[in-house]
Amino acid sequence: MNRKRWLTALMIAASAAFLLGGCGQRADGPAAGTATEAQTQKPEPATEAVVVVEQIEETEAPTEAVTEVATEAPTEAPTEPETKFAKNLTAEEEAQYESELTEEKIYYAKDDINIRSTPDTENSDNVISSYDQGERVTVVGETPNWFIIRKEDWTGYVYKDNLSETVVEEKTPEERSEAADQEAAAQAEANVGNETSVDYAESFAIQVNSDANVRAGASNQANIIGILNEGDVVTALGESDNWFQVEYQGNIGYVSKTVVG
Repeated sequence: MNRKRWLTALMIAASAAFLLGGCGQRADGPAAGTATEAQTQKPEPATEAVVVVEQIEETEAPTEAVTEVATEAPTEAPTEPETKFAKNLTAEEEAQYESELTEEKIYYAKDDINIRSTPDTENSDNVISSYDQGERVTVVGETPNWFIIRKEDWTGYVYKDNLSETVVEEKTPEERSEAADQEAAAQAEANVGNETSVDYAESFAIQVNSDANVRAGASNQANIIGILNEGDVVTALGESDNWFQVEYQGNIGYVSKTVVG
């Protein structure tokens, strides 16, 4: 029962009690006009306290906290793009990026290769030594296209493409002799009609006054087939322009006239 209906019922009950109390005076009481004390009974009001407990029903449904799931994909740290260098840099451009290795590395010559005093092939006079195929090469630094090598107590430059990280087999004496003959034949064919290329009627000895390369042809671009040390003596068989044709370990080779005293 709600509060309003309960109060209405309470008021009706009180009214009924009051009316019943007033009609209780006896008809045979004292005559009219006689002053008598009216014995009236006053109804006592109801004193019982009615406590209404209002129950408040919790109607709010509990809500579950929603945790947002992190969906951010892992990102890889950007890396600097690798710098690409041209194959035909000048010696000055190569030197701009020259650096030393933290520790020496061992490579192997893929073929008979030149060692140069500068990292370029434009100047044929910068060849200072060579490696035979399969020879161990100690690398101590690098430029974009060249390795800096250490040989004995000096350094030079070797083109990177000419070295291998894995062991390379050395040429056999037969392979070396065949390669020298092929180079000499190619050079002889190139010199056909060259009036300055002559064969000596008699051979004679010549002595080099500095370390010198023995090449397979009369050109600074020809393959190196050996090295002469200062003071070495070889037999001259002829000449071609600025080169002596010499006999070297049973093969035909060429030595620059600039190193002959």
